[in-house]
Amino acid sequence: MEVENVFTITSLDQLVVLEINERVHDILYKASNDIEITEIDIETLKIDSLTLGLIEDNGPFRVIASNLIAKINYILDNIEMEEDDICGCGCEEEY
Repeated sequence: MEVENVFTITSLDQLVVLEINERVHDILYKASNDIEITEIDIETLKIDSLTLGLIEDNGPFRVIASNLIAKINYILDNIEMEEDDICGCGCEEEY
């Protein structure tokens, strides 16, 4: 007997959260496996963060959206810190 996993998207908020969640996890996978995160990835995350901010405050996906925004901000902050650390020693010295 085969069991089929059926998941029906019931709202636009749900679709947005699911799509952005997938992109965030793709970026986290890249970061954890030392795969280059491109400028397009970074810009997409910024847009995703703004998009998640548009989800209704009292909607059922607001908590998930808030958690994704926090993950995106964490990723962007870490990318920015790596760019500031030019020599790799943590001194943030510019050449």
